[in-house]
Amino acid sequence: MIYIAVCDDDNYFLYYRRKKIIDKYMKTMKYSYKIDTFTSGLELVQMRDDITQYDIIFLDIGMKDMGRMSTVGYVRKYTKNTYIVFVTAFISYSLEGYKVNAIRYILKDNDNAEREYDT
Repeated sequence: MIYIAVCDDDNYFLYYRRKKIIDKYMKTMKYSYKIDTFTSGLELVQMRDDITQYDIIFLDIGMKDMGRMSTVGYVRKYTKNTYIVFVTAFISYSLEGYKVNAIRYILKDNDNAEREYDT
């Protein structure tokens, strides 16, 4: 079972993209998975040690409730093993992601990621 967290304060990206991209990809690959959603970085980091259950976290790094990189800093405080994928409208954050070992960036205004998994 793959445990996934999606954290974004924009409902469109939180729910629509999750269904359109992540669910579709996981079903296509026939992976067993569970997705939890969070509407703020604060909500995610309040899980503390329970964050370690996630294999992958799709994280908007431009959320208003915490600083740009604060959420990912807290996530890394609890786990170094979770894969982090930044979902952002700001490519300028990419250099900061190297400090926390982010594995990928998905631009919010980029539909290429969606087309990759269309069948």
